[in-house]
Amino acid sequence: MPEVKYNIKDLHSLLTVGLRNNMLTNEDSPFHNLAKEIYTSITEKDNPLTNKFYKNMKIKVLQNHTNIATDNITKRSFDIETEDNVVLIDDGQIQRTGNSYNTKKYSMTLMNTHDSNPRFKLYQDYFKPTGRISDLALMHSTGPVGIKFKKSCDSNVILKYTDRYKDNDINCIVAVIDVNEYGYVEIDEHFENKEGCKIYKILYLCRENSKVTINRYHDDTKKSKSLNVIESQVIQFPGSTFKMNITGQGGLYNQDITYIDSYKDCGTEVTGRFDCHKDSINNVVVNIHHKDIDSCSNVDVRSVLDDTSFSSFLGNIIVDDDAINVKAHLVNKNLLLSDKASAISEPQLDINTKEIECTHGCTISNIDKDDLYYLNSKGIDNFEATEILKEAFLK
Repeated sequence: MPEVKYNIKDLHSLLTVGLRNNMLTNEDSPFHNLAKEIYTSITEKDNPLTNKFYKNMKIKVLQNHTNIATDNITKRSFDIETEDNVVLIDDGQIQRTGNSYNTKKYSMTLMNTHDSNPRFKLYQDYFKPTGRISDLALMHSTGPVGIKFKKSCDSNVILKYTDRYKDNDINCIVAVIDVNEYGYVEIDEHFENKEGCKIYKILYLCRENSKVTINRYHDDTKKSKSLNVIESQVIQFPGSTFKMNITGQGGLYNQDITYIDSYKDCGTEVTGRFDCHKDSINNVVVNIHHKDIDSCSNVDVRSVLDDTSFSSFLGNIIVDDDAINVKAHLVNKNLLLSDKASAISEPQLDINTKEIECTHGCTISNIDKDDLYYLNSKGIDNFEATEILKEAFLK
């Protein structure tokens, strides 16, 4: 295939002309029917990039980026970790590292689309066309990969989302993380940047009475040239607990979008801490839908912005009319260290019952001059004082 240059707006029109293998053209793919449904939705309606959902996210940076597809690519050379609890995930590929992997200790099964794993068709119903950019991953990816944790497991796993090839093409990853009943799982997620665009669609299934903690780390290397769109979909079955802690510094362009469905007696916690510099763009969305009684949620996302960096936050709490005894709290705070930095915050509530406890709030502020003066009076210069106040803000 000769070199093909395109931007993401044209991607859906190139899927059927041999631009790499993908789930749309591969009839044997477990998500082939879903890919066809999404393709029809995009061609008959609007391209996801025109969705008003992105109105405050500086989407043109992503729209105008040039991607290059070619057959002339080489595999990267990188050191493979020796720890036995590290799992590498790429487009359509998943593998463990180390030589002493203990299936009983980690109680999990890796699911690879190239193994014709029949389980994947069972997950297809959890994915629907959304009209968002993640739809492109569900068409363009070569296939889903996943991890299924066994019942009553107790596991601590490191997931590294990587890219095995040196190229400037879009990289799409579709992953399923399925934690069985009474499972206790903690996952450290590391998203490796590339000099280009990566789109992720990740499904987390937290089954009955499971406890799942996700510690998500955005890569600091190559961030000035990286464009990442990470969309997470979380289904919390009754009695489950889900915690997500996100840490990052932004990038050329970054989206971290999380949709959570919470059912009876569930606990949900999402925290985000972002320290943005230079001209980085960082967009965060947290949408929690309380669908049943006696659940609780807490969202706390904070950003520090310096230089000409930009941040947007969209937080939405939805409570159904029969979801009584719900407790939901939503907070977003932004600290601007530069006159040229900017932030947009949109907290939203959609409450359909009176028998709840729900609060929300957002702030966009500068360094408090009295706090700075107090630290100066203790002999601390402006730079160090600002760092102290920034660290305190992000705690």
